[in-house]
Order: sequence, then C-alpha cells, then structure tokens
Amino acid sequence: MWDLENQTRYEAQRAFVRDRDGSEIWLVVVRGTFDISAEGECSIAQEQEPVALVPQYLGKPGHSLLRCDTDMVRTKPGTDVLVNGWAYAPLGRPTTEVSVSLTVGPIRKTLTVTGDRHWRRGLSGLTPSLPTPFLKLPVTYERAYGGPSLEGIHGGPMNGPDQNPLGVGLNVTEGACLPNIEYRDAPLDRGERRARPAGLGAIACSWMPRRKLAGTYDETWQRERQPLVSSDFHDEYFYSAPEDQRVPGHLRGGEHVELTNLSPSGRLGFRLPRVSLGFRTLMGNRLVHHRALLHTVLIEPEISRLVMSWHTALPCHHDLYSLQRTIVFEKAHLTYDSRSPHESSRS
Repeated sequence: MWDLENQTRYEAQRAFVRDRDGSEIWLVVVRGTFDISAEGECSIAQEQEPVALVPQYLGKPGHSLLRCDTDMVRTKPGTDVLVNGWAYAPLGRPTTEVSVSLTVGPIRKTLTVTGDRHWRRGLSGLTPSLPTPFLKLPVTYERAYGGPSLEGIHGGPMNGPDQNPLGVGLNVTEGACLPNIEYRDAPLDRGERRARPAGLGAIACSWMPRRKLAGTYDETWQRERQPLVSSDFHDEYFYSAPEDQRVPGHLRGGEHVELTNLSPSGRLGFRLPRVSLGFRTLMGNRLVHHRALLHTVLIEPEISRLVMSWHTALPCHHDLYSLQRTIVFEKAHLTYDSRSPHESSRS
C-alpha cells in the first residue's frame, strides 16, 4: 500500500498532504538533474539529485541562503525559475559594473552588479565610494539590499529587513557596505526608499512578502480552523522564486533559456529538456492516469547543472486506504535540438 514504482532515470518521492479544507492529497514528485555543456546541450546527469524533502540551505537553516525550497508542496500556480551563480566581467577583464540577465519563456530579467563600495563621509555627508574592479562576484541576497539595521539616510520605514535579512545597505554609516546586486531602476545611492532586494535565487518562506501569503493565525483561526491553514492562505505562498521569475501556467520543457554574464563565456544558451512523464495510480480496482506539472527549474551555471522538478497531486480523501501504488514512467517523444537557436543555426 502507498508504494511508488519509479521506472524513470530520475529521482522520485511521494507523500500525503492535506488541502486547505483537510482533504487528503497524494503527491508524487520527480526530480531530474542534467549537465549543461559549453555548447548549450543538456544531457541526463550520471548522478541524480534526490527530491528535496525539506528546504535546502547553504548554511544554518533559517539563517543562511536558501539553495532551493522543498519539492513536497501541495500545489504551485506556475513554475519557479531559480539561478544560483556568479556575475562575470566580460572578456575576463576587470570591471566595476556589469549587467546580468535571465531569459526563459516570458521572463526577461536584468540586474546590475557593481564592485564593492562603502559609505564615505564628505562635505555633503555620506556618499558611496567608487566601486572596486572585479572579475567575478556571487549573485546572492547577502550582497543585495537588506540587512538587520533600520538606520537610514532619510529616516522612517524602509524596505529591507523582512524582505532580505541577510543583505546589506540598511546600515547607512561611514564605512558600511553598499549592495553589489541591484535593480537598475532602484539603486540605493538614489535614495533608499526606492531600493529593494534584488537577486535570482530562492526566497525563504519566512521572508516578506512570501510570509504574508501564509495567512493570519490568530484566536479566530485557533477557534475555527486549527490545525488547517488559515482561511486567507494563498497558494502563491508555495512559490520560492522572486515575483519576476515565476511563469503562471507552468513551463512545459523545450523553452529557450539564455543567461548573460553569468558564466565565464559571457553567454550561455540552451533549451529546457522536454521530458514527458506518465503516472498510473492503482486505487482498489481502478487505474487512474494523471500527469505532472513542471514546478521548479533550478539553474547553476557555475557547475553546469540544471535541475527540474515535476509534481502531480491526486485527490484521494475517500480512497486513502485503497490507494496501492503509483507507477512513474517516461513517455517516448520526438527528439529535438537542445541547443539554443543561435548555436543550431551555425551547424
């Protein structure tokens, strides 16, 4: 009972969760790991990453960067696209500023990466120092706007600590660091009320505005809904990507991906593998066919790795004890050129 038979080349896991009204749902998640070649071709990695049963932090949980969130969520309205990587100076020559960009499906995102700066005191007060030239810098929230301090140039409430407690820039004192990673239209040196955290990686569930989507847990909730989620819980809570890195309706595979200045070559282009998965679940004497949606795309250009997670959710509240097993298999599909359009046109 409740078995999972994985006939694919990828990793798979299953679990039971409850929906907002307490009904049981049978989750099956498949996680595929791929190698990205310098020519932009994706191939199945020899070593497959296990399904993320819990959030994966790069250090102490809750106090460090989140590599990726758990795969075992009830639902996700679209696909999260995440990038963990470094910004590279063009042509390998030191620079004080570079633009990095991510393009996939409807996503068109560009960030500005600036060399190390600090606040210095002059005749007109505190101003940013000139940036230090660099060859590569990590694109992480630790180098984006945020931090624990509430001191500021102008005083009053600001964006920051709840949105990115790991960042820099809120501490506006002589010698304090400025953010390296910024949105071009909201740099800190133009007034911190415009600044906002910028990054390409996952956002922890304890950070705003994601945390707010979990709903309200007060005396009314304790009296009327506990242990279920709050009545004002939003499914968007399950997103872990920044808002401008989500694809409503889900990616399907085959979409072109392009990263600029996030690899030593300057540009990395490839297509997401087109993987067609099938699911057959035996419930008593019934065989139920269902399909998965692509929940998460994680790109790590520094190690030429791509991770994709597919997710299927089968309501089974009245069939909980008749659910015997799910068989996961990969369907045959037409082959395609996984390289970017630019690469394939030169062949």
